[in-house]
Amino acid sequence: MLEHRISIHPNRPNECRWCHREILRRRGRHGRLFYYHKSHLKRRVGESRQHQLGKQAVAEYFKAREYHVELEQYLPQVKQRADIVLVPKQGSMIVIEYQCAKITPLNVQRRTHRYQHVGFQIHWLLGPTYQQHIPYAFLKLTPAGLQANFFDNHHWQKIIYDGANPLVQREQITRPARLRQQIMRGLYFCKTPYRQIQNELYQIGYNLSDIPVCCLPTETFPPGPKAPYWYILLRLWLALSTGPKSVEALVNVMTPIAWHQSAFITETVWRKYCLADILRVWTAQGVICRNHDLICLNEKSIIK
Repeated sequence: MLEHRISIHPNRPNECRWCHREILRRRGRHGRLFYYHKSHLKRRVGESRQHQLGKQAVAEYFKAREYHVELEQYLPQVKQRADIVLVPKQGSMIVIEYQCAKITPLNVQRRTHRYQHVGFQIHWLLGPTYQQHIPYAFLKLTPAGLQANFFDNHHWQKIIYDGANPLVQREQITRPARLRQQIMRGLYFCKTPYRQIQNELYQIGYNLSDIPVCCLPTETFPPGPKAPYWYILLRLWLALSTGPKSVEALVNVMTPIAWHQSAFITETVWRKYCLADILRVWTAQGVICRNHDLICLNEKSIIK
């Protein structure tokens, strides 16, 4: 870098003799002076080049669709600078946040609710960073299922996170024999929650080593709970073994279980969505039946 710059001139900025870009200087944390090229792209402090280029690509995408596009516009209503603001010919203003770096679910929720509170539509477009992980905080519940929006290579892609999604399949074990082996290892080493569940079962005269086959999933369920699905199935099965339950009562059974957070879906709605899939599978397997508005275990599934 030092050999790129020319000597300091009082009347004009430094210029790199190779690329002719402006050279800036500043002092580092320990007071040491260092030099760097000035970026051609205006960006926020800490904003990556990937993020900047992605925002420009998103802006071009909407300009081609006859939207009026504003980049880095400050919105006094929320006291925040939005990545991209779309002004449609009709309807409310649309805010697009293009996200590449990691961000906490709480920050996603705060920024989303801030925009929604003043009547703005808010959409999060995710960059390549999120393609290898389930983006829980950005999921929306659509008629097609749990969905997140990605933008890469000038294309808008909607990805559904259902049982067919490889990322969802990767997080769940759907082989009963392997699950039973995992549970037995957990009991042997007295790990949580195996020990806790075992104590609950002892009180009703049952043993976790004899976990019913219906509680060992053979299908992939929607993402949402942080606990494994066999644990949720067993909780529901234990509740139903004491008598018929309403859907609301079963949702309450799932409430103490830790859940991932989304800026667009409440935990209650998300639990109901996952519970509906569980009940669908159990109905098809003959584990449960419906009696009016109540869910009942079939006789063969009740604890003896």
